[in-house]
Amino acid sequence: MPSARPSQLTVDLGDLKEPWVEWCAQQQLTPSAALRQLLRQTLQRVPRPRATPHRSVSRRGERATRQISFRLTPSEYVALSARAKTEGYRPTHWLIALIRVQLTRQPSLSDPERQAVAHSTKQLLALGRNLNQIARAVNKAPAQQAAVRLALLSDLSTRIRTHVDQITALTRASLERWELRP
Repeated sequence: MPSARPSQLTVDLGDLKEPWVEWCAQQQLTPSAALRQLLRQTLQRVPRPRATPHRSVSRRGERATRQISFRLTPSEYVALSARAKTEGYRPTHWLIALIRVQLTRQPSLSDPERQAVAHSTKQLLALGRNLNQIARAVNKAPAQQAAVRLALLSDLSTRIRTHVDQITALTRASLERWELRP
């Protein structure tokens, strides 16, 4: 017989009914309250599946040949154009980046962000060269190892850490920028 309330569920417990009712009485819960509690606990432990599986999308060796067309209201287009411009994109490329990030969960950097990464990487490479020169000098004159200024090594380490932190923050910001929120 169908339930009068849409949230109500009828279950035939068979020979489990008596032990279930006894267990509920020991817990000082009604059978309905105990079942709701067990269901909540169980459902909280189950990871929720993602709506869309994330997979690698490679642009190498694969040309974009599929086209999707859709219409926007004038106000949507103005908002899209403004948002894309503030983030260093043209509207079409902004939408493509949004889709790719949603499909792959990989960061998508704008041209200014890519330039910042390239600049930061050049600085990191220069620091690596400095560190190699210091190591060579120490290896040539092991007796003068104490002469190597620890402050210089500490400064190099700090600069490298700063670079790594900047790239990490840039990557995180790129992913968060594209996060779809209800």
